Amino acid sequence: MNSIYRCNDCARDISEQELEARDDMLCSECGGHVEEIINDESVPLEFKVDPASHDPYHRAILGEKNRLYYLNKFALFEEQAKEMAESWNWWAFFFNFTWALYRKMYGWFFILVGVGIITDIVGGAGVPMIALLATVLAYILFGTYANALYLKTLNKKIAKAQERISDKNELLVYLRRIGGVNSWVIWVFVVLPLIGIAAAVIIPQFAQFAQQ
Repeated sequence: MNSIYRCNDCARDISEQELEARDDMLCSECGGHVEEIINDESVPLEFKVDPASHDPYHRAILGEKNRLYYLNKFALFEEQAKEMAESWNWWAFFFNFTWALYRKMYGWFFILVGVGIITDIVGGAGVPMIALLATVLAYILFGTYANALYLKTLNKKIAKAQERISDKNELLVYLRRIGGVNSWVIWVFVVLPLIGIAAAVIIPQFAQFAQQ
């Protein structure tokens, strides 16, 4: 099994000698981060990225978080030649609109919140079973097509940026700025609620212990 090095932004292959000369993991041409890529025929396609299947714009707009995972998914979508390819995403299934907000899919965030509000209204109207089935169906559908919807969202952002910016380097910088994830979502929707739950459990116990 051999390893090669490739820039995440411009997809340029980089030699070990060049990296050793720079003493860092940055591309000398665009300044992007360099990753070590496994080059092994025994590795399944789903765990490998074909550098020719994606231009550097997808790499730039994806950011650092799970970039390799999504590039692999997008490469498989291109092989299938389907506009809405099925590809299960557990994070999208469990966290639904929170995942959409984390991935900066703002349109889908509001759509999913709207679906949640409608199902709550239906459940409050005396038909909870229908509301439950609709909620489960929405979660399953989004978990199935989240990766494809994410790709479509990125493609739209890239196309709009290309209409405004003609210089490639400026475009890459802009895509890196608007892409990536909203890290604050983890704190607002995951960490803080967990802290609140822990406090709700621990504080009464502590107060009861102090009174003894």
